[in-house]
Amino acid sequence: MEHADELIRKLSDLARLDLTAEEQARLGEQLPKILEYVGQLREVRTEEPPQPTTPSHNSRPDDVRPSGVESDILAQAPDTLEHYWKVDSVF
Repeated sequence: MEHADELIRKLSDLARLDLTAEEQARLGEQLPKILEYVGQLREVRTEEPPQPTTPSHNSRPDDVRPSGVESDILAQAPDTLEHYWKVDSVF
């Protein structure tokens, strides 16, 4: 039982849980059942998830093209440098 108590203390330290002695004792009683359940979960056989199918909607090609708003955006800047907003340095 002392080994289980030490394990509970280590686990609670790793999880940064401030457990009372009563909470540690209760967890010590529950830990074997928890580990047994995890062991059962490891035995569950699972299948690979189905592969995605081709989308049914029509998708357009992803073409890069000018938006035509660059000059409008730059016109709102207090100061510009080439094709960029010019701002004060933050360093």
